[in-house]
Amino acid sequence: MPKRKASAAESAAAAPPAPPPDTDDDGGDVASWGHRECVAWLSTLPDELGVNVKGFARACEGGQITGAQLLYASESTRELRDSLGLKSPSKRVWFERFLAEANEGGGVDDDDEDEEDEDDDVNVSSSDDGDDDDDGGSSGEKIVFADLLWVDFGVGNRLSEFLEMYWKCLHNGSYIVIHSTVTNKVTREWLERVRKLNGGEGSVFPSFGKKGSSTEGQRVHHVSFWEPHKSYQNSFTVLQKRVEGLTPEPIYSEHA
Repeated sequence: MPKRKASAAESAAAAPPAPPPDTDDDGGDVASWGHRECVAWLSTLPDELGVNVKGFARACEGGQITGAQLLYASESTRELRDSLGLKSPSKRVWFERFLAEANEGGGVDDDDEDEEDEDDDVNVSSSDDGDDDDDGGSSGEKIVFADLLWVDFGVGNRLSEFLEMYWKCLHNGSYIVIHSTVTNKVTREWLERVRKLNGGEGSVFPSFGKKGSSTEGQRVHHVSFWEPHKSYQNSFTVLQKRVEGLTPEPIYSEHA
């Protein structure tokens, strides 16, 4: 079973790095890849991701990348960030998605860029910069929409920045669930602003709902929950995107 070479700092850490996954389980197509297949697949990924293939190979035993190592790396933010060079959350999300597609037999190759699939095409670089057009129209960017986003990583004081970047991916009526909000000092500051402004202007992120912005006329419904069985990271907050004048829920009954 391939193992990642630990750095000196990691070797000195109290907790050892997690072992690679057991690829005897249902590992799809990727688990059977050797070094050549892995490098060939990595070379087909968008340049905007900036995948550090050589750096990842150096982190693998004998400098040989295997499919098992790719699957293991996709489960570790540290591996994705430090070994593969995927510094931003959005780049890591897209790498995981591309790998999942390859593991299902779809893969990612140059021909995919010619397919006119609005649900799957995305401009990765503009999403990372956060400077893309708010509606994705004038820049030609095609946005992937979601009914629910689950935010479960150490975004800390960059939560507003993250939400502003991905808010456009939510439908009217969609939800975003953010973990560790009520009892986390940094994220609690964000939550108190949402509460104080009652989900209105400037609550979710500074420009939210303000006149002239892409979110003008929007607000959020919000509710937070405790996870009493846990000592830390024991809460989460649910936001629902609401657009003024547009009710997302249909009416099915006219009488009680």
